[in-house]
Amino acid sequence: ALASYEKYLMKVDYRVTIQKGDEAKKKKKSNITNPYIYLYAYYMKSKTLAGSSNFFFFFFLQQIGIQSSYNELGKLIEEKNWDKPYKFSIQDLIKKFKKEYNVDIENRKNVKKVERFEFIKALNIPLYMVSLKTDIGNEWLYYLVNGNTGKTLYERKF
Repeated sequence: ALASYEKYLMKVDYRVTIQKGDEAKKKKKSNITNPYIYLYAYYMKSKTLAGSSNFFFFFFLQQIGIQSSYNELGKLIEEKNWDKPYKFSIQDLIKKFKKEYNVDIENRKNVKKVERFEFIKALNIPLYMVSLKTDIGNEWLYYLVNGNTGKTLYERKF
C-alpha cells in the first residue's frame, strides 16, 4: 500500500493542495483574493478524473455549479446541478450587492460568509444569507435574499 501524503503549492495568490492516498489523489485549487474553490479527484490506478466539484466561499463551503462523477474509464456516470433550485444565481447575487449595496461579495475582505439553502420548508423558497463586515469591529450586516427573485427579505445589523 502507498503511504498517504499531502502537498501544498503556492504561487502569488494561488493555492493548490494535493492529497494522495491508496485509491485516489485529490487536488484543491483556490485563490486567496476570491471565494472560489475547485476540487478534483483522480483514480490512482488509471490516473483518470474520478470527479469534480466547485465551491463558493471558504468559511462555509457552498457547492455551486455542476458536480460530476466518472468511472475509471473516464465515462461520466453522474451529474448534480447544485444551482438548479436557485433561479437567482450566484452571479446575480454578486451583481445585486455591487449595485444595491456597493459591496463586492467576491472580495473576501468585505464578507464574513455567504450561504445558501433551501431546507426551510415553511418558506418553500431557496435562500441566500450574506454576512458583511462593517467598520465596527464585531458588528456585521446580515441579508436574507430570496433565491428565486433576488428580493432582499431581511436586513439586520448585529
